[in-house]
Order: sequence, then C-alpha cells, then structure tokens
Amino acid sequence: MSRRTVDWKEYLESNPKSLLGNPIIKGSQLSVEFIVERLADDGLKVI
Repeated sequence: MSRRTVDWKEYLESNPKSLLGNPIIKGSQLSVEFIVERLADDGLKVI
C-alpha cells in the first residue's frame, strides 16, 4: 500500500484576528483543538 502525503496547509490556517491565532479549518471557525478533542472523546463521527 502506498502512502499519500497530505499538505496540511491546504486545510488549515492561522490568523491572529480569528480565535486568537489558533489554527482553524479553512473556511470555518472550527479550531483544530476542538476537532481533536471531539475525536478523542468519540463525540465526532467521521463519515
């Protein structure tokens, strides 16, 4: 099986004017921290 390299810069951004500069999912106000916490709690189902 081959591995595909994903460029995270295509999906994440950081802006000091948005969520105090914390990284977010591009085009949203969802922080990376929020998504990771939900995945850790199994509170977010990935389809």
